[in-house]
Amino acid sequence: MVEDDEAATDTPPAPAPAPAPVARKGGLGPVQLILGGVLAVAILGIGLTQFGGGSDPEATAGDAAPLAPEDAAETAEAPTEQPAEEAVAVADPAVTLPPLGATDEAAPSPDPEAEAEIAADDAAGTAAEEVAVADPVAPEPEPETPVETEATDDVAAAVAAAGIDPADLAPNQIAFAAWDVAMPFLEENRMIAGERVAIVARLLPSANLDEVGDWLAPGLILYSVNGVDIQQSGSVVTAVLNAMQVDPDGRARVVVEYAGDTLDRQSGLLTVEAQRLVSLQNGVRVTLRVVDEVWQAEVTAVINPSITDLRQGDILFRERSTGTALATPDSLEAVMAALVAAGTTVASFSIIRDNKVEVATMQLAVAETP
Repeated sequence: MVEDDEAATDTPPAPAPAPAPVARKGGLGPVQLILGGVLAVAILGIGLTQFGGGSDPEATAGDAAPLAPEDAAETAEAPTEQPAEEAVAVADPAVTLPPLGATDEAAPSPDPEAEAEIAADDAAGTAAEEVAVADPVAPEPEPETPVETEATDDVAAAVAAAGIDPADLAPNQIAFAAWDVAMPFLEENRMIAGERVAIVARLLPSANLDEVGDWLAPGLILYSVNGVDIQQSGSVVTAVLNAMQVDPDGRARVVVEYAGDTLDRQSGLLTVEAQRLVSLQNGVRVTLRVVDEVWQAEVTAVINPSITDLRQGDILFRERSTGTALATPDSLEAVMAALVAAGTTVASFSIIRDNKVEVATMQLAVAETP
């Protein structure tokens, strides 16, 4: 019995049964299944990292699956004193066991560098699309552009039809040019104590006393404008025209001496709207005034329609031959002088008619023959 005990003691203990023999019989144990899944996920992750995630995860997992039993079998046949779980940790320390219930088809986390490149490409594409959308459509040509192109031939035809020799042009195309004012009241002349005086007869309904002067009232006696006796000028309007200076806003401001029922003389500031009246030698008449804080030239009369396309009510905003905008009270007078100096016999105006931009031509006046 002692010998048997010694023999038993000398004989090394048989290793613990491993699940490998079960694999040889055609079945896989839990460890082999876990090992196969880990290897498949590792192979899939390496393939996606190398090829930028372009391969099919299911196809990759399917191709790697048959290798799992052989690797598991070789691992089981190799004698080792380490448990199967420790062998897996040594074989691939970077890989962690998937949780129970995980499948081989689970997509691995994308590579950070590849993800950054994709995000950069998407951002660039989005920016390009935003630029394409934000890029404003090329502005449409001004309404007058096509008309002006056609008007070039019209001007040439008008010049040819007129048959005017530049030498025959009248050196002065302005027949009359003067200032006028829009008074906020009507006046009357009366004799008081043997003296002729001007009286405010009544205020016009359009008068805005906050602008023209809140001191105005019917029945006031008016004595002077800017220190000049009104009776020397003959009327309040004439006295204002002789004394005023037009400001850039199209208004004139003068000081008026007046008295009420007590006959005590006082002074008040009177503000009136001014306008420039211009009558051309060819019969076209234009009034320049401020409208919406901008000087505007309006045709008020056309005596001879055969020499021009202009019509009453047209708004002139530029003469095309000189490129001069009619934006000041003396701009029309300057345009006519420039046309004569250049020997241009036909003027071409960009106009507004019925809220549309058009072009109209006008023959200049010729000098009268003796």
